[in-house]
Amino acid sequence: MTIRIRATDVSRQPGDAGHAHSDWDGVDWDPGYRSKQADPRLVQGFRDGPGEAHHLELYMLA
Repeated sequence: MTIRIRATDVSRQPGDAGHAHSDWDGVDWDPGYRSKQADPRLVQGFRDGPGEAHHLELYMLA
């Protein structure tokens, strides 16, 4: 049996854990996390700003 988890639900997890969301300010991305639906079975997570590897690991634990 399979279940569907929406990209918006995955994206909400780091925010619920207290991490800042990244926003486009017209020139560049503000520091924080963002995600996008890559295909029906994959959501890609991104970290904008310093400490990318460290923060991506924290997002996975959220």
